[in-house]
Amino acid sequence: MTTRSIKEPVPDKFPPAKLYLDDLEEIVTVLREAIETKKPTGTNPEDLQIDFAFKCTGRQCDTREEVPNVLKANREFSLEISRGWTDCKLTCHPWFYNMWRTSGLTEENAWTAYRRLKPIFERRKRRLSAFTRSIPFWGWIITGLLAPLLLHFVAHTFEPKISYRSAEWLEKLLVVTYIIVFIGSGFRHTTLSPQKSHERSFSRTLLVEKIIPTIGLTLLGVLGTLLTQFLMHKFWPKP
Repeated sequence: MTTRSIKEPVPDKFPPAKLYLDDLEEIVTVLREAIETKKPTGTNPEDLQIDFAFKCTGRQCDTREEVPNVLKANREFSLEISRGWTDCKLTCHPWFYNMWRTSGLTEENAWTAYRRLKPIFERRKRRLSAFTRSIPFWGWIITGLLAPLLLHFVAHTFEPKISYRSAEWLEKLLVVTYIIVFIGSGFRHTTLSPQKSHERSFSRTLLVEKIIPTIGLTLLGVLGTLLTQFLMHKFWPKP
């Protein structure tokens, strides 16, 4: 009897990520160079030409320069680089998955392309989303059962130092925060922004510099007030 090592297949998925146009340019370069490793089989001009196809929301463009005209943020998109019977395709969905495949490449060249693509996604990885997707199914069952109980316990810990109604409002605030953070952000997958990484859209600037700090300060203010009332009632009770 003989033993032999089993070859690991080339992975077809990457971590959830928020990509930018300059990341797309890097991806195109990697896929194009992977296609060039395969010698064309024909001599016709069509067989020698490397084709570019980007699709988003039912629209398609054939050059990188046209991508911003076709791209819509937070929508599914696909990128395909091909020459003859050899092609590489990347498909990304904002909520569910990303996936890439090759056809006509050797396993060695496919592995080389994957190792060059992975750092791009790692650099833009959505860490919260990657964490939530790493939780096993039974973990979500436990979280779903315990989270409401935990939030209820935290909110009503301050009773009777604060009124029951205030505790109810605090519980609602904690639930909304939990939903926004873990449901709104934790389940995002792969998106492509219509800007380059050094640019920032007005909406994102407003969100990052105005809305999020305001919400954060409000939450800290509410929690700080409740904590102050609790400490004052506990250590300096009124006679």
